[in-house]
Amino acid sequence: MSRARKEGVVYFTNSRNGLSIVSNVPARTLGLPVHDIADFLYYEPYRSPFVQVSRTLLKQGVVSSATPFLDTKASGSTRRSAARLSEEDLIRMANELSNSPQLAQAVELLELGCTYYPQSAGIIKASAFARLKQNDRLKAQAALSRYVAMKPDDQAARNILTQLTEPTRGNVTLRLPGFPTARLITVAGSFNNWQPLHTLFLKEGDEWRCTLQLPKGTYQYKIVVDGNWQTDPANPNTQDDGKGNINSTLTVNNN
Repeated sequence: MSRARKEGVVYFTNSRNGLSIVSNVPARTLGLPVHDIADFLYYEPYRSPFVQVSRTLLKQGVVSSATPFLDTKASGSTRRSAARLSEEDLIRMANELSNSPQLAQAVELLELGCTYYPQSAGIIKASAFARLKQNDRLKAQAALSRYVAMKPDDQAARNILTQLTEPTRGNVTLRLPGFPTARLITVAGSFNNWQPLHTLFLKEGDEWRCTLQLPKGTYQYKIVVDGNWQTDPANPNTQDDGKGNINSTLTVNNN
C-alpha cells in the first residue's frame, strides 16, 4: 500500500513460493521502487540462486543445475557469476534434500560444495552427517575427522567420531533385532538432551547395538530410525512424559 498515493494491492498465492515475488509486487503494480518489505520473513527472491537451483535440481541433476551458480567459467554463466550459491545456500539446500527421499542428491550437492568451498567447515560437517544418513560410515568418518581438525571444540562432532573409530564402552547395551533396510539408527533421550544425532547404533550381524555409560537413575528415550522417532520395540517399558509423548524407559541400578 502507498499512503501518499492512496493505492494498494493484495495478491493471493497457493504456496509459500508465491511470496518469492513479494518484494517486486510494488514496482510491478504501483510503479514504486523494488522494496525489501518482506525481508524479515526470509522468503527467497524468485531470482536468487537458491530458488533457481532448487527448481531445476531434481530434473536436471545436481551438477548441471548447480555448477553454473558456482563456476564463473561455466558456459553461459557470465550473467550469473555475480549471483553465486553461498556456503549457507548449499548447506540449507542439502539439509532439505537429506530430510526427504533425495538423500543421494544431498550428498552429491555437498561433494560439489567441497570442491568450490574446500575450507568450509560447515559444508564438510554437513557432508559427514549426510554420509552417516547413507550408512556410509567410512566416508562419514573421513569427513568428520577433517571437520574436527578444523573445529576441535565441537564436542558433539568429536563424540560421534569417537563412536565411529573406537570400541564403545559402557554399562548399558540396547539391542534392536531387525531393521534390515535401515541406514542410520540413533537413540535420543533424557541422557543426551534428546539430540537425534548424538548416540549411534552400530549394526552387528542381524541386530543393531548401542552401548551407553549411564549413572544410576531412570531415563526416557526413543530410537530414531532414518529420521523417524519411535519407542524401542525391544523394550516394553514406556512412560508418558506429561506432554502427550510416550517414551521408552530405562532404569540403571548400577554403574
